[in-house]
Amino acid sequence: MKLGLINSAWVQAGRETSYGIRKTREIGFDSINMFADPLDISDQERALIRRECAAAALGLEIALELEPFQLSLLNDVPSMARFLADVDHPAVQANLNISHLALAHQPPAAVEALRGRVAHVPISDCDGKVHGDLPPGRGVVDFPPYLEAIKRLGIDDATISVELEYSPDPEHIVEWVVEAHDKTAALLRAAGLRP
Repeated sequence: MKLGLINSAWVQAGRETSYGIRKTREIGFDSINMFADPLDISDQERALIRRECAAAALGLEIALELEPFQLSLLNDVPSMARFLADVDHPAVQANLNISHLALAHQPPAAVEALRGRVAHVPISDCDGKVHGDLPPGRGVVDFPPYLEAIKRLGIDDATISVELEYSPDPEHIVEWVVEAHDKTAALLRAAGLRP
């Protein structure tokens, strides 16, 4: 699997997009996921992202994220599976955030219900009570069982992307991102998801 980073790590620390793209590559990630609020992004920022990423032909895929909140439409695996079955379109897939699965009390075995429907896997840690976006190892999520279940899905060409926010010290965001990269890469190697 590829190891990616969601650029919110850089954004929340006040770093420019081009800086984040450059540092993501230097640290050793395989890809970067560009998160941009369409209501907040300028035409110049869109052009910068296009230029910095040197985007190839783009296909359209919609990955819906399970959110572990009571009022969320897709707040557990059964609701995600039902929604995807009802939509029944190959471009509409699941975004399977491991921290969200833990917060929603979804056991690792539950992801089997999404076989063939997972496009993306964000990874972060949390305190078990609230959404945290912490580097793996800084919270309570038991990653190995989830990674084993994800491996059984056979999505080897997918990307697992580190999702970081809320750095306790934005001045040291590079160290925060490096820590998350190294911990995640080790977890993926231990699970047989990465050489």
